[in-house]
Amino acid sequence: MNKNFKANKTIIAAAIAAMISGVAFAADDAKSVWQDGDTTSVTIGAGQTEKVDVSSKDEVGTEGGAHNTNVATVVVDGGTLEILDGNRLLNNGLKNSLFNVKSGTVTIAGRTEGNTGTDHNAVASVDTDNILIEGGDITLGKKDQAGSYMLGWESFKMTGGKLTINDGAEIRVNNELEEGMVLAGGEVVLNGSAASEDKVARIYINDQDAHRDSALHLDGVKVTVAEGAFGEIAAPKIAMTAGSIDLAKKSTLNVAS
Repeated sequence: MNKNFKANKTIIAAAIAAMISGVAFAADDAKSVWQDGDTTSVTIGAGQTEKVDVSSKDEVGTEGGAHNTNVATVVVDGGTLEILDGNRLLNNGLKNSLFNVKSGTVTIAGRTEGNTGTDHNAVASVDTDNILIEGGDITLGKKDQAGSYMLGWESFKMTGGKLTINDGAEIRVNNELEEGMVLAGGEVVLNGSAASEDKVARIYINDQDAHRDSALHLDGVKVTVAEGAFGEIAAPKIAMTAGSIDLAKKSTLNVAS
């Protein structure tokens, strides 16, 4: 009886090991919230870290794009969001989609391959209808990895927080509304390493005819060009009612309107 009991224990242990192995395999294959096609809202709270890393996987998207996501609302409220090289938080196909940073840390990285150029299909980005930055610490792009961006198709508003824009990276809005982009608070640090397009850091509104009435409103934001850095502010119209523009030593700022 004891021998049978020992044998049964061995069989049970083997079965449990197989079950655990199966669970681990299923977990590895499970799709993230950015891919599952069902998740419509993600909030990243204090103590949470979420990574967007789908560049090598098939992802469900409303427009069938390789890196689209069906998550319409993303809120960073005290946690950490990392968008890794070449990954795109792309939900511009979803009406009224929102990327909202209340507090916490956001890193939007660089390219999947190569170090130059501004091909938007190869860089990390946030590409959504509406962007609202109320706080937090955001780093956009990497040194020598040009092209990363944050784009609000309908609106881009900043009321607080700190946003650092590195080489060839930009924040921009695509709309035909006079309010365009509103930077009413917080700090934007322009930290490009050269004046060329793939190195300068930009605050930008498209200048095509469709956007000629759009304005950049500097209504309380502090714009800083880092020491030795290159920055650019470009929009069909620029209005400044409050805030400041500070140039550190040996820095350069180009303003085009």
